[in-house]
Amino acid sequence: MASEKEEASNLIPKLYEILSVSDINNIRKKLKELQNDGLSYEEFRKLLLKKGGKYSDNDFDNLCLKIDLDRDNRIKFHEFITYYIAEFQHDDNAAEKFSIIPPIAESAIVLSSQVENNIIRIFHIPPSNVKNESSLSNSYMTVGSLGDVYIWSLKWKLQRVIHFDTLLDSESSIIEQFDTDSIKKDPKMLIVDAVLLQNLNFVCIASSCRDLCFYDISSIGHGSLKLFINRFPFALSSFCYHSYHDDKGEFSGRLIFGDFVGSIRVIDFTKHFAAQLRHGSVIQQISYTDLIERKFETMHCREFLKLHNDMIRQVAYFERRKNMITASENVLTDSAYLPGVIITHLGTEKFQIVFRMFQGTTCFVFDESSRTLATGGPDCLLRLWNPKNSDEPKTILSGHTAGIMNIFIQDGTRIYSIDKLNLVKVWDMEDNTLLQTYSELQTIFPKDIEMITFYDDRKQQLIAAAMDIAIIKCNTRTQADQSDGITHTTPVTLILLNELFHFLVSCGSDSTIIVWDIWKGRKVNWILEAHTAIKLGKRYPIEVCAGCFDTKQQYLLTGGVDGSIKIWNLNDVICVRSLNVSTSIIDVFWCNKRILVVDKYAINEFIDNNDYKQQINQGDVWQRYHSGEIVCVSMKAETAIVTACSHGDFIFWQYYTGNPYMRFNIKNPQQRMQIVYHRNFMKTSDDDEIELLLPKGAAYENDCDNDVEGLNFLCMISLNNRPLNVTNGTLLVSLSNGRIQVWSHHHHSQSYITDFNAIHMTGDVITAMTTDTENCFLFTGSSYGYIKIWMIFNFCHSTLVEEEISFVRLRARFPFLYRDDFEGRAKRTVKDQPQPILVNSFLAHKGALISGLIYSEKNQILISSSADKSVRLWDLSGKYINTLGGHVNWQMLSPNEPLPPDFVYKIPADLKNVISYTTLKVLEGGNIPTLVSHDAEEMLREADKNDNEKEMVIQKEGEKIDIDENDADAQLLEKIFSRPAVKPKDEQERKTLYEKPSLDISLSHIPIYRHLRIHRTVPINLPPSIPNCLNINDLPDLHNISQLEPEEPK
Repeated sequence: MASEKEEASNLIPKLYEILSVSDINNIRKKLKELQNDGLSYEEFRKLLLKKGGKYSDNDFDNLCLKIDLDRDNRIKFHEFITYYIAEFQHDDNAAEKFSIIPPIAESAIVLSSQVENNIIRIFHIPPSNVKNESSLSNSYMTVGSLGDVYIWSLKWKLQRVIHFDTLLDSESSIIEQFDTDSIKKDPKMLIVDAVLLQNLNFVCIASSCRDLCFYDISSIGHGSLKLFINRFPFALSSFCYHSYHDDKGEFSGRLIFGDFVGSIRVIDFTKHFAAQLRHGSVIQQISYTDLIERKFETMHCREFLKLHNDMIRQVAYFERRKNMITASENVLTDSAYLPGVIITHLGTEKFQIVFRMFQGTTCFVFDESSRTLATGGPDCLLRLWNPKNSDEPKTILSGHTAGIMNIFIQDGTRIYSIDKLNLVKVWDMEDNTLLQTYSELQTIFPKDIEMITFYDDRKQQLIAAAMDIAIIKCNTRTQADQSDGITHTTPVTLILLNELFHFLVSCGSDSTIIVWDIWKGRKVNWILEAHTAIKLGKRYPIEVCAGCFDTKQQYLLTGGVDGSIKIWNLNDVICVRSLNVSTSIIDVFWCNKRILVVDKYAINEFIDNNDYKQQINQGDVWQRYHSGEIVCVSMKAETAIVTACSHGDFIFWQYYTGNPYMRFNIKNPQQRMQIVYHRNFMKTSDDDEIELLLPKGAAYENDCDNDVEGLNFLCMISLNNRPLNVTNGTLLVSLSNGRIQVWSHHHHSQSYITDFNAIHMTGDVITAMTTDTENCFLFTGSSYGYIKIWMIFNFCHSTLVEEEISFVRLRARFPFLYRDDFEGRAKRTVKDQPQPILVNSFLAHKGALISGLIYSEKNQILISSSADKSVRLWDLSGKYINTLGGHVNWQMLSPNEPLPPDFVYKIPADLKNVISYTTLKVLEGGNIPTLVSHDAEEMLREADKNDNEKEMVIQKEGEKIDIDENDADAQLLEKIFSRPAVKPKDEQERKTLYEKPSLDISLSHIPIYRHLRIHRTVPINLPPSIPNCLNINDLPDLHNISQLEPEEPK
């Protein structure tokens, strides 16, 4: 919903729109003649005007800054062509395909299977309409190598164990044709394969004794043997079952299996198969010969002898085209012309498509949506085929170092392949690129144990099993009712807003840097593993903990926890310089031709010489005066720097000279301390040092009720717009007790001014602060995920002419200030705190630490980053806009204009069920009908008393309010006041409603009986009495007090 101004701002011409290929060649020739001089800004503007490129002065200056990377006020060809290509990339949607979230983003969940032998097969039993005690619907089934079947719930809790290892004695007397020894299992016999006949409630198991057993698993705790087929020519190797109903309704399922010599057999079950086996308690026994001769009427068997030259590794059936796909390895021969995969049409049985490859195929998968056949085998290659063209594959993907054992396709876009080394590789089907290599299974399952895998498409999870079970979530989809999505895969540590390119830069703890166009809600560029370190021959990502832009917003500077510093070109996101300091970086500042890097122990200074080809390894180091490690730092408008250390003291430095001029300690902020130079880093007790430097009897006089012992610095911010004055608060320091101290940079003996409480929950602390350019508002973020906005333009600001605050205007902008019948904790906490005024408070991130805040003044948008891996946008009143990188559709925003009135706000999905009434009121913009109507009247009463600037008259319900049309705030009030109040259903109901009591909440308890209302007593109309009885009317009326009073003496 872009406004007209927003649309106009988007009409700035792009270079690729006004310059053709021939124009670029002409520019190249002209710049080549000038050699290294390039074009001046004016010459470049004239060139664009000839081609129809019209820019305003401000837009053209910004364009030249984006192009002129070496900052010499000349446009060279390599700079021009770099930005020309960058514009293509910025407007291209190809970056949206990149996902910072890997397909497998979470660690595997390992469960102890409690099985006695290795699991060889896993099945999912779909939900069934028939519900009874023995129903196995909507569960998992695993088959062990010795024939035990385990039934699991969807959360992998063991529900039932079905044993098939022995034959019951009660069944021995009813066996037909053969003796019991031919059916009883050998303890050393292994199960080769198994298949679930899900619509029949049977399990078919093939053993190494060349037999086939059908077990009825409908009973609880025991699998009854119902059919035994023996004397197959060779041992069976692979199974596939498909339930279907033919046109005549005669058949109910189809079983396909192969053997060790390459033959395939297909058994069709009639609709009476299950009923015939369950009728009576007789175990049916037939031989393979009887099966082929169709002596068992409910089973029809077909043979495809020697279809392959080696053991069948996998079979599959697709009902839509009635195709059977079979795969076999060719490990016995090196010929590349032996069939690896064969597609056979079971209707004609003669139509076949043969795919030939070296060493054959171990596994395959066919995706009907993309019409792609993927195969993998012992040669470690993943091949993608067009089923209609078997001559050569469409694509060959290499990367595995061992034979591929299993393949599955997810959503028709990604292929997952698992090899013998238990490595999982994820591929993009469209780009044919490797997305991820997942190796955690190697630590779960030893190499000498064969692992089997099963992909549950319904839950999109990969299940790997041997003796244990590992569950891996593949491409976990964010549930829309629980979350709006995430921005990074790890906690967000840093956010920066670039005013030149109008980009937002976000950094994660995994050293991933993403450049966002937040006005369109999409990624522009990204850097993976921006800072890395090599340990024991392996590369590890280093967390990015600090960053800033240069003075012209052309370059990005980032610092890592290992002391590495990198400078990035924002056009093509290339590192142009690398620097280093000795320890972890606390913060960085890029000032006029100077780069200041603050690490744990000192301030390092580097020279910005605009020559990024020159390597600078070490800069000047300021002298060390701290007795502990530096934990936070702040700079005031290139005049002063303040650093705070872990021992509680902080030092004020002169920016230009690098000399300290004040030192204080948090435990006694009103007493100035002596500045002591430390040649080496000293780990001395700060308490002892204070005792030596402070005069006797010095005490900590602070308004804070909390104990000062154990206080630490968390963050600090300088108010750059305020002039230096003794009584002007220009530095705000957040402490570990939840309070914020106010200091002055002025070199006075007492720079400490005051402090105030900034939290409303015990244990919470302020972890991030920011302000606007005029220092009117202070934005704070806490470790519990709360954002508060304080009005500070008249707080500790003596040079400002005192102005009367209009609460009517504040309430029009901040719904948090609407009057409540029962005030929330945020209001109650600051009730006795007159300054600064809390104008907004709401929960922004559910129980997650807020790591950064940025306020964009042009469009009045607040940006917050958090440890919950998200970056969210809010308007000034606290209404939620969206989450970067989330799945919610993004509404277009303007970088220079406020949000339009018809903008649709939302409530974060993860906050809907946990937010308080205060947060809900803020997120809804105060649009609670009973609240708005009641508060509007209160606001008008206060306006009539205190605000004489405008005349506001509230009339009868439904009438408009007389408001000055030139006042935007008053027009906003008109919208609030014009909303109709909620009416009772009946007018009589309005009269009978009780008035809302005004509770006294100043005490620790509420005297509720004081607020109870007692109805007045009224006369009771009695029925007429019997004439002979006493006339009650002669008695005095007990309800009439005047009749009960005695008569006055005459």
